[in-house]
Amino acid sequence: MFDRYTEKARRTIFFGRFAASEHGAVQIEAEHLLLGLVKEGLERGLQFPEGAVESIRRAIVAERPAGQNRTGTSVDMMLSKDARKVLEMADQEREAMGDKELHQGHLLLGFLLVPGCLAAQALQKVGYELEPLRAEVRAVTDRGLPPE
Repeated sequence: MFDRYTEKARRTIFFGRFAASEHGAVQIEAEHLLLGLVKEGLERGLQFPEGAVESIRRAIVAERPAGQNRTGTSVDMMLSKDARKVLEMADQEREAMGDKELHQGHLLLGFLLVPGCLAAQALQKVGYELEPLRAEVRAVTDRGLPPE
């Protein structure tokens, strides 16, 4: 499933799984994937607005505080419906842009394309909008900046 993902995009998913475990979740939610993206950091050519990382973390923790019981990292966890939709939308963006690999810019777009999820709301609170972000991701791809 993740064979077209860049290494940093794969690590984002891994850190999302870890965030779900830390929160005691029974499945990986879209907001856990966003926490994974925040932890991994964006690929070259993209950056979070100043102060966005902490704002995103605070917004997610305010809505989904960490649970008392952490889920073991060896336990298999499914992706929630919203998390699956984020990845699906990210892949559609990758395909529409003609990119061979799915990178973190596509993931950011995927979050925004699932507007009801907490991850999208957190990104919108820090100023992300779909069309300007889409243009920025295309510009990075068009400049030929390889993902790190």
